[in-house]
Amino acid sequence: MALVNFLGVACGLLYVVSAIVPPDTSLDTIPISYFGGVNCKERSQENIEMLAKMRLIVIEKWEGPCWYECYANLTKTPPIPCQPSCGADNYQMNTIKRAKMANPKLAAVFYLNTLYDFPFLSLHGKFQEAKADLMDIKGNLVAFKNDNGMPNINVFDFSQQVGRDLWTGFVKNLTDTGYVDGLFDDKHQIFSIFNDTGNFWQICEWGTGKGTWNVSCGIISQETASNYNTGKQKVLDILHETFGPTGVVFFNTTYMGHMKSNNPSSLVNEIQKALKNYTYAHIQTRDLINGDCTSTKSSCSTEEIVKFLLAVEKGAFLGCNGWDDQFDKPLGDPLGPAVKNKDMWERHFKSGTYVTWDTTKNTGKVVWSNSTLF
Repeated sequence: MALVNFLGVACGLLYVVSAIVPPDTSLDTIPISYFGGVNCKERSQENIEMLAKMRLIVIEKWEGPCWYECYANLTKTPPIPCQPSCGADNYQMNTIKRAKMANPKLAAVFYLNTLYDFPFLSLHGKFQEAKADLMDIKGNLVAFKNDNGMPNINVFDFSQQVGRDLWTGFVKNLTDTGYVDGLFDDKHQIFSIFNDTGNFWQICEWGTGKGTWNVSCGIISQETASNYNTGKQKVLDILHETFGPTGVVFFNTTYMGHMKSNNPSSLVNEIQKALKNYTYAHIQTRDLINGDCTSTKSSCSTEEIVKFLLAVEKGAFLGCNGWDDQFDKPLGDPLGPAVKNKDMWERHFKSGTYVTWDTTKNTGKVVWSNSTLF
C-alpha cells in the first residue's frame, strides 16, 4: 500500500501540514459531506478527488480490507483470531492524507470507537501488550458482539491510567500529522451502570444491553465501574480539548442525524434544534459500508436534497457519499425559512435557486438559478 509521507508532494505541489481545519459552513453551494469506508487496499485517484470536493469527510473503520476479513474470520466455526498487524487505522489515514493533499481546506474526521478495542487496529496490539483491556469479575476479558454483528470484541479499560494514555496518545499522534481535523468518537455515551435486578455493576453495548445481555454486557466490580466512568470522562475531556470548539467531534461540537421522515418540517426542526446545541449538524442519508473504491457517484436522491435545502442553515451538512454536478451550482444564503402554502413547501435562496416539496406526492424539485455570481 502506497502511504503518503508526513510532508509530501501532490501534483507537483508541496503539502505543508497545518492546524486543525474547521469545515466550510458557507452556503455558496450545497454543503456536502461523506461518511463511510471502502473494501480495498487503496482508493482510485478519481475517488480521492471526489472526497476532496466535500466540505467534510468521516473515514470509518470499514476502510481497507481489515474489517471485512476480520468479520469473516470471527464468524467462522471455530473463529479465527484477527490480527492488529492488519492495521485498519493505516488505511484510514492513507485515505485522509491523500484527500487532504488534494484539498488542504477539507475537514477530515477519523473514526475511533471509545468502547471497542477492535482487533484489526494497530492500537489493539498496544492494548494487548499493556493488558489494558477491561476484565470482568471472574478475571476474563470483557468481549461483546458489536452493532454490526462482529463478535468477541474487547473493551478499552479506561479505569487504568495506561489505557487512558494509550487511547489519548493515539489521538494525539493523529493530530500531530496535521491531517486529522476531528474524531467520530463512537460509543462516547457508554458508561458502566448498576443493574438493579441483578444487584451488580455492568458495562453494555447499548448502555442497558436490553434483549441481548448475554452477548453485549459484562459484569465488572464496583471499583472498576467507578474508575472506568471517571477515567472515560477524563478521556473525553482530553479529546474535546485536543480539537477545540471548531474541530468536528461527534457528539461534542457535532450532531449526527439520519434523514428518515417524508415530512420536511421534521428535518427543519431537527436541524434548528441541533444547531442550538452544536456547532455543526451532519445529516446522514445512509452509511457507506463495503463501498466501491472507484465510485464517485452521489447516493442522495432529489427528494433528499430538497428536504435538506428546506431545512439547511450554516453549519449543516448533507451526507451524500459521492458527487453530483449540481453540487457545484450556486445556492446562497436562504432568503427566509421554508414556507408552506396548502400542500406545497417552498424556499428561496440568494442566487435565485429555489426548492419545492409537494406533500400530497412526497416529491420535490430543485430549480437552479443560471447565475454564477450573487
